[in-house]
Amino acid sequence: MREVGLVESHVKTLGHTWNASGRWLAEKGLSYDPPLGWTSLSEEYGIEGPGGRSRTRAEQIRRRAVTALESRREHRPWRRVKDRRYFPRFRGSHRPVLERFLGSMEGRLSDSTACGYAHMLNRLPPYLADRGIDDIAHVDQPAIVGFMGSIADSGVGQGLAYATACRLRGLLARLEPSGFVRQGLASAVPKARTPQPEPPDTHTAEEAASTIGAMDTAGPTGKRSLVICLLAARLGMRSSDTVGLRFESLKWREGVISFASARTGTPTVPPLTNEVGGATIDHLKSGRPESDEPFVLLGHDRPHARLRPASMHGIVSAAMVRAGLARDGRRRGAHALRAGLATRMMDGGVPLPIISQTLSHESSETTRAYLARPASIMRTRSSRGTESLKKPPQ
Repeated sequence: MREVGLVESHVKTLGHTWNASGRWLAEKGLSYDPPLGWTSLSEEYGIEGPGGRSRTRAEQIRRRAVTALESRREHRPWRRVKDRRYFPRFRGSHRPVLERFLGSMEGRLSDSTACGYAHMLNRLPPYLADRGIDDIAHVDQPAIVGFMGSIADSGVGQGLAYATACRLRGLLARLEPSGFVRQGLASAVPKARTPQPEPPDTHTAEEAASTIGAMDTAGPTGKRSLVICLLAARLGMRSSDTVGLRFESLKWREGVISFASARTGTPTVPPLTNEVGGATIDHLKSGRPESDEPFVLLGHDRPHARLRPASMHGIVSAAMVRAGLARDGRRRGAHALRAGLATRMMDGGVPLPIISQTLSHESSETTRAYLARPASIMRTRSSRGTESLKKPPQ
C-alpha cells in the first residue's frame, strides 16, 4: 500500500481492523482465511458480508481492510480509487459525444466523481441500444424516464438512484447547448428523493456511564480518552468540534465552553460542568504532551499533532468494548454517545430548540429528522441486511 502511494494515516486506520480480526482469530484458535475475515466483521461490528452495503464511513473502512487482505492473499496489487475507475465502454455513434463529455470533466472533478460519471455512462448506451436508439441525438423524454425506471427496478439503493439522476441531468445539461441532444431533456430527468441519513443508534444513560467508568485514567492516553467520552456523552459535542477544541474556548470563569461548530458554524455554549472540567484539568496537568499547539487534545505520537475526527470513533469504541457492552448490532463510537444524549433529552421532555442548540444544529427540523426513530427501536445485526431499498418516484 505504501508503494502505491497510500498515506500512512490510511494504512494505520486499516490496521485497526486487522488488529481486531487478529484478536478475534486468536481467541478462537484460528488462522486467517478470507471468509473468516468477513465473519469477524459480522461478529465484532455487525457488518454484512461481501455483498452488503456500507452504511457509515467506519463500516466502509473496515470492509476495505478485509478486501485488502483478500487482494494480498490472491497476489493482486492494491489499487487506489483513481486506478479503479470505470473505463468507458461506449458503442457506435454514442462514443465520440460521451468520450468528449468525460474528457471535458478531466481536471474539474475528483477521481471518485469522474468514476461515478463513467459508471453511469456505461449503463446508458446498452439501455438505449436495447430500444433501438443508436444515436444520442435521437434520445427523447420516454427514453430518459425509462432509463431511470430501469435504475430503480435494478434494486439499487436510494443514494445511488439519486446520484444517477443528478449525473444524467448534468450530462444532458452540458450537451443541450451544443445541439448534441434535444432541448429540454435535462428537465425531463425524474427527480429522485434525496437520500436521508438514518437516525443514529443510541445507548442508554447506564451504558454511557459504563463506558465512562471503564476508562483507565492511570496513563495519559486514558485521561485524554475520558475527556473525549465526556464531551460526547455529557455535552453532545461532535467529533470535529472535540478535536478542534482550543484553550480559548474554555471559559473557566463563566463555567462554559464557547465555540462555533466546525460543520455548521453555529455558535454553541455548552456548560463546563464539574465532571468535564475536572477531567480536562487532570488531562492538561498530567496527560497532554508538551506542545505549543492551541488545541486541548493532541495525539501522543510525535510530533503531537491535532487529532483527526475519525480517531474519535476508535477511542470511544474501545472504551465501549472495555465496558463489556453487548455487541448487538448497534453502531459504536462518539456519535452514538452524542445521539444517546439527544434521545434522553427528548424523552425527558426537553424542548426541541434546546436539543438543537445542544447538538449545534442549524434548525429544529434537522434535529427532528435526527431523532426520528424512538430510542426503544434499535437495529439488530439480523435486521440490517433486510431493510428495504426505496425507489425514486417515476
